[in-house]
Amino acid sequence: MEANNTIKDNDDLILSLSKEDTIINYEMQSIKKTFEDFSRFNQRNQSLYTDYLNSLVGEARVKTDD
Repeated sequence: MEANNTIKDNDDLILSLSKEDTIINYEMQSIKKTFEDFSRFNQRNQSLYTDYLNSLVGEARVKTDD
């Protein structure tokens, strides 16, 4: 009986890990398609906050120039 429970638990774990692996593979494909490689992806991530702040400043300038 305990063997059946162990097998069921292991099957559940395998399914969970398989789903996680599939998601990670899709994410990797998307990153490669969009950024060509992971170094460009990482560079872009490093500048996200600065780019966001610059976009807010740019929007504020447009509104005050109107």
